[in-house]
This record gives sequence, C-alpha cells and structure tokens, in this order.
Amino acid sequence: PSAPFSIHNFVATGAPYGLESARWVGPFAVCKTLELLVNKNRPGGLRACVAADPYGGVPTVYKDTVARLARGGQGVVAGGVSEDPGPGASGAPGAGWEPLILLAPVTLGATHTIAPGYLAQLCELFSFPQSLGVVGGRTGSSLYFVGCQGERLMYLDPHVVQDAVQDPAEPSGAELGSYRCPHILHMDIGNLNPSLAMGFLCASEDAFEDLCARIEALAERFGAAPLMTVQHGAQAGVAEYTGNDPEEGSDSEGDWQLM
Repeated sequence: PSAPFSIHNFVATGAPYGLESARWVGPFAVCKTLELLVNKNRPGGLRACVAADPYGGVPTVYKDTVARLARGGQGVVAGGVSEDPGPGASGAPGAGWEPLILLAPVTLGATHTIAPGYLAQLCELFSFPQSLGVVGGRTGSSLYFVGCQGERLMYLDPHVVQDAVQDPAEPSGAELGSYRCPHILHMDIGNLNPSLAMGFLCASEDAFEDLCARIEALAERFGAAPLMTVQHGAQAGVAEYTGNDPEEGSDSEGDWQLM
C-alpha cells in the first residue's frame, strides 16, 4: 500500500471512475486513474494527461491544455480544473517544459472486430518516435503491444512476472536476462480487442509539436474516420465520470482489465 502505484492506491484513486478490485474496467477509467497517480507522485518529474471524451468519441489532443500542464500549469480534468500544482507554477509559454505522458483511451466499436481503417492507423502509430505502445489485448487477456510488422502485433504479456531486481545499479547476469523475452510474442492484428489505450511520451515541446503534426497528417489521410485528432485550443471542463462500466462479469468488449 505504501508504493505510489500499488494496486491498493490504484483502486482507491480510481474509485470515482468505477474502479473496484476483481472487477473488469474500461480504458478511460484506467487512464484517468493513472493520470491522477502520475501527477500526484511525479515519478522522474513526469506529468500525465488523458486525451479522451469520457462518453466516447475520437480522442482529441487539445494543444493549449496539454502545453499548459507540461509547463507546470493547471490542466482540465473530469469535473473541471486539476489541482493547483503549487507556488511558482504558471503554465505560461515561457515556462520550462516538463516531460509528459499522453494517454489516449478509445473503444473502436461495439463488436469483436475493428474496421481496417483504424487498424492501419494503429499500425502507423507504432512508428511515431513518441509512441509508448498500446495497452489492449484479445478477449479475456490484457496485453502490452510494442510494435507491428505486417499483420502481426508484437506484445509483452504482463501476466508473466519476474523476481524483483535486488540492486538495479548492479544487476546479476540472471537478472539482466529477465529483462528480455526468450522469444517474440505476436498475434494477428485482426484479433485485437476494440477497447484499448495508446500512450506517447513527449519529452520536450518539440517532441509534442512533432507528435501533433503526425496525428494531424494521419487524420487528414483517413478523413471521416480518424483514430485521433488535434485541436488548437484549450479543452473546456467536462462532466464528472462516475464509472458507467458494465456490471461485473460482463462480456462487453469495452472491458479489458481485471483489477
């Protein structure tokens, strides 16, 4: 419980979004909970921001909102404005940029399959230098996707755990070996669950501007069905989300992680 990102803290922090132990929850609730924990504990100086509409729709990156948060100002969260980051934080254009994780949860339809146009865009996102991969999976199994080759998605399985490294500064040979998979795990992209979350690391303002330009170019190419969009402005406050996930035991494709 004392660890900042322990399952206990995750469930307690995510309670307003419907998180409960032993219950399936959707990507929006998990991303919003992670956003709160990161901005509270600031691991490595990181900040986090979720680009999403809690009631569905295409994830939208509001440039002014993200930039203000990355410069130490306030960002918009469900229910209004985020907590005051403390004295001296202005969020003004001249302030220094702090590395920021951008999370984009989305549910690409209510069926078991994703439209080919979305899959093509998803594959291209892996080539972005800011990409942290995708958290999603197939029915009944949550996975972490790190790349794509042709019609195959490369992934890591979070259910395979390793012993903790005793001294990260001087790991043993056996411990170093546990950092790598003995073989490549992959699956057909057509089996991907429509409920997923994308992640990006914007270590600098230039990296953020480059990411936005790439997202805009991708959205323009796919016209009426973009995977993500960018807005040159600030996000208005949105209504509080209270966890409208299906009941425990649901087979809904919108549920992907068992807490």
